[in-house]
Amino acid sequence: MGPPNANHLRVGDLLARSVRIYLRNFLPFLPIAAIAYAPWLLLELWSPMVEDTTMATLIWFGWAVVEESCHFVLAGVLSIAVVQQLRGRATVHDLTRGLHAVPPALGAAVLAAVRVQMWILLGTLLAQWSAYMGTIYLALLSFPLWILALLQVLRLFVTMPASVLEKRTALAALRRSAQLTKGVRGPIFGAWLMLMAAQLLVMQALGYLLVDNVDVMFPLRFYLLPQWITATVKVVFAPLMATAMATAWFLLRRSVDQVDADDIAAVFD
Repeated sequence: MGPPNANHLRVGDLLARSVRIYLRNFLPFLPIAAIAYAPWLLLELWSPMVEDTTMATLIWFGWAVVEESCHFVLAGVLSIAVVQQLRGRATVHDLTRGLHAVPPALGAAVLAAVRVQMWILLGTLLAQWSAYMGTIYLALLSFPLWILALLQVLRLFVTMPASVLEKRTALAALRRSAQLTKGVRGPIFGAWLMLMAAQLLVMQALGYLLVDNVDVMFPLRFYLLPQWITATVKVVFAPLMATAMATAWFLLRRSVDQVDADDIAAVFD
């Protein structure tokens, strides 16, 4: 078998399949997303205002890990239902199976979240220390670290489907995701970018509709939205990204591993 390449995954195919499944299952997926994100929602809505200090950054890192973990958990819960629909074998029990399959995969969710957020933390701390010391040199080093965080997002994109559907341990699931996505992270980035842009556009539109008395030159209105609105938008969009993760796993298993669609996750039939 030859090495994977970008032809194994096309942005349009990944997005089209993901959006169709998301819209078809919007009502059952939404409450599951709200439950999966409940720990982060509590922190987000009740979080105190803290000053921009190193300790505050560490606190926000903990909250960011919680949010990222919730995102990976949701991807795990929905993986079985999404893949079964892609196989044409959907049943009414798929979401229940997903809920039961996630507890053993929690370690993979937390580990993947930490792998992503630790680079963001390091970049943010460098930027803060640069401002404190009055130099831009440390701040310039922040950007490569933030890019590394994005690369981790792409590398670990199918961690939870690999953990839940292939029944892999946490470290094995991370390695499996890195293996499957090797050579196709460009298309994954394209899909990820478009989904993130759609979410930001919705929040920006809500900012223009709901936020008054703001300088018209201020471009990022979504920063001024109440926390409960931004949290709601994130929860609404979260199942779409989670669906894309499971869809990417399915397409990569079929193309990179050359596994027939009928045999993918056949254990759940």
